Amino acid sequence: MESNKQERAKRTSKLLQQIKEKQVDRTDQPIEVEAKKVNSEQRSKNLRTELKKLQKKYDEQKRLNQKLKKEMRSTNSKADSLKRENWELKEKLGEVEGAFKVKENSLQTAYEQEKARADRAEKVIEHLEREKSKKNKKGNRRADLAQQVKQLKESNQQYRQKLENYDLLKEQEYGGMRTDIEKLSRELDQYKRLEEKTIKDPMYLMKFMKTNLKREQLPELLALLESFITPGNIKYFYRGGHNVFHAMMRRVGLLSFRTRLLTDEAELSRPFRKEKMGHLADRGDHWVFVDAESNEYPLKYPLAEEMLSMNERPVKAMLDEGKAVLTEHFNLERPTREETSRAPKDKGASQQKKYAKFGNYNVLIIGSRFLSDYKHRLELHGCTVSIHNPYEESYELLDGKMSRADVILVCERHVPHSIWGHVDRNVEQVCVLKNDSKDLVATYAYVVLERCGLL
Repeated sequence: MESNKQERAKRTSKLLQQIKEKQVDRTDQPIEVEAKKVNSEQRSKNLRTELKKLQKKYDEQKRLNQKLKKEMRSTNSKADSLKRENWELKEKLGEVEGAFKVKENSLQTAYEQEKARADRAEKVIEHLEREKSKKNKKGNRRADLAQQVKQLKESNQQYRQKLENYDLLKEQEYGGMRTDIEKLSRELDQYKRLEEKTIKDPMYLMKFMKTNLKREQLPELLALLESFITPGNIKYFYRGGHNVFHAMMRRVGLLSFRTRLLTDEAELSRPFRKEKMGHLADRGDHWVFVDAESNEYPLKYPLAEEMLSMNERPVKAMLDEGKAVLTEHFNLERPTREETSRAPKDKGASQQKKYAKFGNYNVLIIGSRFLSDYKHRLELHGCTVSIHNPYEESYELLDGKMSRADVILVCERHVPHSIWGHVDRNVEQVCVLKNDSKDLVATYAYVVLERCGLL
């Protein structure tokens, strides 16, 4: 009996233990399911966030691809334009060469005809001379023959002179055409080089713009630059905590204020006078005032004796009824006090000329003759001088030199006409010299510095 009771008690305790375990399992199962639900929602939220980021990157990459395609189309259009210009230049060159050959052939034919005619004239003269020797007894006939011989000799002499001057006439008539052919050939080579460099290195366009972009085109360049500013590259437009446009606008404001200040001071100091800068010129029997635009005006009053050595020296004058009244003159050979105090005591050194100092301004001289002499003279005035010979140096170098120059002097007699496609004579810092010498170069440098308010 006791053993049965013990077994029954064991089974009862075992059943109770199983029931308790099942109850524990039932209470734990909802907690695990809830945890799985929370984890699933968090993963889906993270996936949506990642999807949005990927979509944003995809849109940005799409816009960038569209912009690159647009730039590629623009570059291809420019390349096609350059190819068309290259083809047109080749066509023009072929036409000019064909016309030159036709002219040369016609001249050669004319030369041979003239030579044959001269030979025939020689034979006629010989024949007439033989006839003259046979019929020398007939006076009237002899006179007629003599007259004919004289006329034929004169005609023969004219033909000989034409033949001797054939090369000169040919050069005079077709020398200009040869120059045009050489010029077109140089321009064609320049376009070829530009096309090759653009194809090999697209960044060459930036270098080309630096040397060829004109001042009036800068606003268009800034507008183009503005269209390229994006959130992705905005950091490159900052320098030292400020954007680069802030520094540019600050410089523009300062220059504008300085210009207005100089204009107001000039109007207050000379409200009723219209003075011009220029130089005196001795015309032999009279003196004239020549302004910066090479306009000449006679002097209203005769020069004082001490000013007769002022030929090609800078002066100021006021125009009165078409005549010039001198108001101020400048002696370029006047030494400063500091130079006088340091002058050597020996006579040979004291006789050397001393030149007034203008300041360390950058002066560019454009010409092809006496450039080293002009450079040396302006350096004696304290200027930093650069020279440019358009017959030997490219226009790309010229544009770079002009951008650094405070004064630009153009010797008009010694430059080609194509120079005016790169130099604007209406700019304040540019001065055109119709006549040039060392004194005139120094005078016009002083005139331009005075006109720009730098002295």
